This record gives sequence, structure tokens and C-alpha cells, in this order.
Amino acid sequence: MIGVNNELVDIEKRLSDLLHQCSLDSFVSVGTLKRWMKDMNDEDPMTSVKMLTGLLDNEKLVEMDIFQNLINAMIDLSHHLPSQKLNGVTFSDELKRREKQGEPSNVYITETTLPPMEWTTYYHKAMYNMSKQDFFQASKEFDRTFEKLLETKTTSQDIYRVFCNSGLSYLFSGKPLLGVQCFEAAHELNPQYAFASEQLHKYQRGDFNEIIQLGILTELNNNFKEWEKKPDYLNFDAAMKWSEKKILNKLISFDVTVDKKEFIKVAKTVNHPEALAKKLFYPQINITGEDEDFIWMAAYALWDIYCPDEPSISGFNDVLHEAFLFISKTDGKKKVKESFKETCTNYFKRLQTYIFSDKKDFLKEWQKTIEIEMDPSYELNTFLTSLLANPSLEKDVLTVVHHLNKQIPHPTWIGIEIINNIIHNNPQSNELYRELKHNHPFYCYVAHDIANYYLEKEDYLHAELYLTDALEIIDSRAKNNKLSIDTTETTIYDDYINVITLLEEIFEKSNANSKKKELLKVKKQAIEKKSDIYSKSPKLEKIDNAMNELFAKVEMDQAEKSNTIQYYDYLKKFDINFETEEPITTKEIRLNIHPKSILNVGESKGKNHSNEKFHSKIGRNDPCYCGSGKKYKKCCLERDRKENSLGRKIPVEHR
Repeated sequence: MIGVNNELVDIEKRLSDLLHQCSLDSFVSVGTLKRWMKDMNDEDPMTSVKMLTGLLDNEKLVEMDIFQNLINAMIDLSHHLPSQKLNGVTFSDELKRREKQGEPSNVYITETTLPPMEWTTYYHKAMYNMSKQDFFQASKEFDRTFEKLLETKTTSQDIYRVFCNSGLSYLFSGKPLLGVQCFEAAHELNPQYAFASEQLHKYQRGDFNEIIQLGILTELNNNFKEWEKKPDYLNFDAAMKWSEKKILNKLISFDVTVDKKEFIKVAKTVNHPEALAKKLFYPQINITGEDEDFIWMAAYALWDIYCPDEPSISGFNDVLHEAFLFISKTDGKKKVKESFKETCTNYFKRLQTYIFSDKKDFLKEWQKTIEIEMDPSYELNTFLTSLLANPSLEKDVLTVVHHLNKQIPHPTWIGIEIINNIIHNNPQSNELYRELKHNHPFYCYVAHDIANYYLEKEDYLHAELYLTDALEIIDSRAKNNKLSIDTTETTIYDDYINVITLLEEIFEKSNANSKKKELLKVKKQAIEKKSDIYSKSPKLEKIDNAMNELFAKVEMDQAEKSNTIQYYDYLKKFDINFETEEPITTKEIRLNIHPKSILNVGESKGKNHSNEKFHSKIGRNDPCYCGSGKKYKKCCLERDRKENSLGRKIPVEHR
């Protein structure tokens, strides 16, 4: 027949017969192999051969003639297919043309191992760690497994098992998204692989929730320990103690140069060292990963060295926290001492430089940096209120309070003014309090603070009145399910307990009648019964959801960059049919993960694995590392020998 390449037809028939002899025709066809060579061989001529030989089982590998014939047929097929590098001409025709025209035909010889089996070493280590319940080390070995599979460009008949077992290790080591993706990959590769479907079902049913949470917590703990082991330049406390010269030299190693005058100039225009780093340092850097952390640490340290008096939000928080701790640790008797007044005055003067800073939006940015679950001005409120006991500072304190209320309006500043009026027996305090309740009907903390003031004065009557009012405000919050105020949030339950605890203290000190105590007890019991409802905070729930979305995004990014998913994406390009004719039956490793239950968490080719202790060096008479219960010499020794001996090196022609 005109136009038929008889050589190619013969090669295809020979290859088809070999695929059948090797039981590979259920995985790939000759047509599939031709597509591989068209798509892949111009990148790496041996990719198709590596992928195909990776699919061979051990029994076929030991049949040397079949193995060699299969490789030769693949190479022959490659030579008789059009090549993009040769402008659509086959390598065989190109050799004939060169021979006819007397042109030299250079052949470059290299060596490669077929089939590539390096990945199996890491897989065995991963499964060994799985049997020891060391899921974190197992996940690292699975990472190396897929890294080696990618590097050597090969696969295996039952690669879906590798995905499923790796999924369990990822799931239990704090990477549930990656774990589920591995289960899904295993199921997609072989829908008859019931074990993968079972693990997905268990995950969706919530059977793994406790161990996943434990894995996430353990991973966080491991990361924290790793952070503690990091070098000084990645330790914030250590880096802050470095000398200027040492900091500058380290920055130079990252190609970041610092001009002191420019640094101070930029510091005057920003409110935070991190903002300075973004503006001055980050445009210069060419590093990624953890080393980037040193850049902002250096900005903090150099700020303290070059312009310590320049207001920064971090500096403000540091001074404020010191002041808060000082007055919190001082009892009432010490407050009358001159040394106490002097220290408080010094802290106040230092804080004023920040509060009255002329930097744009300084206080607004500061308000955003405070921990979300706290009143954004709690520490400052407590410190300023304590200063009201010092008459010489009263005027300045009120000036600060009015400035704060103008710049960052908040009912807590009005509360300080109310307490000051109460101190001076000014009736205006009642008017201010009524106005506050009208404008902020769900804010109970001013009433709580005023009650505390009266409690210190042992005025139990007024303390009780304001706490009773605070209870009514919280009742209103509970009824309407409202936040206390947009810029602060605690749960309704926390607010109830705080107020009731203070009322109990007052009733005890004031010898209140039993009826009052009994009513309060009933109130407390009713609240505790509804604690689950009252502990739900709409704002905090929203924050938790946002944090979960952020963590999910981070985990998604990590999963996409993982060797596991990269290998799966690579493997899909080959369209190998891994689906078996019959459902795969497996036995599972039974691991004592939870003291109350035993979860089935892995499998490996039908062997029943138990949680035994293994040694890294296994003797012939030792129990086999696979957990079969047999001695190593009667179980996996022969297989391991074959795998080690079957790496054959053959010539490869680069065209």
C-alpha cells in the first residue's frame, strides 16, 4: 500500500505483542506510547521508556529478554516517529540522509537506570514511619518519594496506593487539605480502589477530626520549636540586641544598603518600622522565604539605634505595656508613695509624645494594631484612670482623654471623664452616664469600671447599683444578640460572669441579705445553662471564619506547590489507565491513635501490618519491617535484592 511505513507497522506490532506479554496493554496502548513520544521525547528522549518500565511488575522485570526487547522496541518506535527537533523528520530517516550524503552522524552516549527505583527507598521509609505512628516523619518521606518520582519521571502499577497512604500521613500531620487531595487522586486513578473511597468517607463523616486537630496542634508546636532553633538573625529578640555594624553587614549580604540620613527621613513619614522596611528595604531585596523576616527585624533594630525618640506604634505599645504592668503590680498602699507618683508621671510624659504625635493617622493606625479580642484601649484606659488619683496630673489627663476621644472616638474615654466627675462629686457625671448609655446601649464596661472605683472606696451601695445596671445592659445584649461596640468584643457569657463575680464579692463584703444572694445564684445558674449560646460571639465568629479562610488559602498554596500534587499533575498528562477490572481488597494497618479507639489508617499490598517497633538496620532473622510477622529473610529480603539488582544501565542516543 502506497504511503505505508512498513518498518513502523512492524515495530508497532512487535511493541503491541510485548505490551501484552508484559501485561501492560491494560495500562497503555501503542497509540498512547506514540503520543507520549510526540509530547515528551523532545524534552527527554527517555521519559516514555522510564514511565513504561516503571509500570512493569517484579516478575516481568526478572525476565531479561522481555525487558530488553520492550526497551529496544520503544527506542525503535522513537526513531521512526517525526521529531520537532528534526523539523518533522524521523531520526531514522535523518540517519539515512546523512549516510547517503556522507555527513557525519554524531551519537552522544549517556546512561540511565531502568526502571528508576530510587523512589521506592523513600516509600519504604514512609511506610515504616507510618507503622510507628510517626506521621510527621512519614509525610517528609512521602514528600521525598514524590520528589524522586518527579525527578526520575517514572511511575508504578499501583501508584494510587502511594497516593492514598501519603494522604493518611498528611491528614494526620496537620495537612488535611493535602491529605484529602491524595485520597481523591487515588480514587480518580483507580475507582476500584475501595480503600481510598473509605478514607474519604471517614473524613467527610468526621471520624478523623480529633487526630487531625492533634496533628495541626503538633505541627504548630513543631514549627515553634523549629523557630526557636533558627539562627540569631531570624530570632527577633536576638536580632534586636545586635550592634549597628552587625545589622548593616547582614543586610549587605542580602544586597540591602542603608543610608542613615535617608532612614531617619523615611522614619519621620511612617508610623511603624515595618512600613519603613516596605518603603526603604523591600524594593532592594532579591531574597525569598524565611530570610525576608530579617529585613523587617533590622528595621525595628535600626529604628531604636538611629531615631529612638521618633514615635512609632510599636514603641507606643511597648511603653504602654510597661506602664500598665507597673500600676497592675502595685497595691493601694504603694500608690501614695512619691516614688510611685514619680514613675507614673514619667510613663505619662512618655506616652504623651505618642498620643500627641503629629504623624498622619498615628492613633488610628495604633487602634488597628491592638489584639482584636481586647478593648483596643484597655491598657491605656486603666493607666489613665489610675492617674486621676494624682491631682497634679488631673488636668493633663483630661486633655489627653479629650484628644483621644476626638481622634479615635470610643466610650471608654467618656468613662474616664465620668469617674473624674464622680471623684469631685460633680452631678454632671449622671448626665454624662445617661448620654453614654443612650449612644452606646450595649456597652457595659463603663458601668463595670465605675463599680470598681466605688468598690475600692468601699461604697458598696453605689458599686451594686452600677453593676446591676451593667447586668441589665448585658441582658439587652443577649436579647438582641448585639455586640457591645464595633471596636471591641467579648462574649456575652464572659461579660455576665465578670459582673456576677464582682457582685458576689460585693454581697460578701456588704453582708447582703440572703434573698439577694439567692437571686444572683439563680441568675448565674441560668446563664451557665445557656453558656454555649452566650459564648458565641458574632464578631469573633466572623473573625474565626476569616482566619479559617486565610489558613485554608495558605494550605491550598502549600498543597499546590507540594511535590505530591505536582507529580499528580504530571502523571495525568500520560493518560495511563490504572483502573483494575476487579475491586481492590486491602487489609489495613491498625494504629492506636486515640486512647478510646483504634483507627484504621493505612495499607500496603494486602499485608496485615501491626504497630511493632522496628530497627533501622534489619538483620536476616529480624521481624520484617513491613509488619507481616515473618522474618525478614522469608519476606521482603528477596524482593529488596531484586529491586537493588534490577537497575540496568543502557546507552541512550541524544539527537
